[in-house]
Amino acid sequence: MGAGTRRCGPVRMGLLVGSSLATLALALGPVAAQTVPARSPSTFGLTAADFSNWSAYQGDWGLAAINAATAYARGYTGLGVSVAVVDSGIDPNHPKFAGRISSASRNFWLTDPPGAIRSTLLVDLNSHGTHVSGTIGASAAGGEMMGVAFESTLLSLNAIMGPAEDNFIKQRLGLNEISTDANAAVDFAAAN
Repeated sequence: MGAGTRRCGPVRMGLLVGSSLATLALALGPVAAQTVPARSPSTFGLTAADFSNWSAYQGDWGLAAINAATAYARGYTGLGVSVAVVDSGIDPNHPKFAGRISSASRNFWLTDPPGAIRSTLLVDLNSHGTHVSGTIGASAAGGEMMGVAFESTLLSLNAIMGPAEDNFIKQRLGLNEISTDANAAVDFAAAN
């Protein structure tokens, strides 16, 4: 393994797989209940084979691995579903999220002096939250890849920050301290 590469142990791998399956279950709607979801005019009448042939679908091996095309053909594309992403934020200008970032998205940053950063300023300084948001809900537009719930609305809750981001923000904005409140972000997600 190269420098900086870490192995993913069985416990962590289980958490990652469990998280992915939970995301799929939440994002695609009540499949188990077999309710009829809202149907997007752009996907109405498409079969699983049609979705499987999309270049964006083929650009993410995980979609075939979870057989997402079958759910899409039944109308479970994430349309009408809000998915909260508690991570490092989102790039609000990324074309894969155009028109689908919730206006309730916000940062859960604690600053000294208090309130030095607007809570609704959408940024992603390390791109991790944008990547995770893409896996969950990137649109199929433009090909290349798409997210599991490609028609969902993303509620981006920035509550994870590494040392590099912490130092960058403190220096850039002249702050004494900055931290995040992931618990508050999860509570906000549950309420919204």
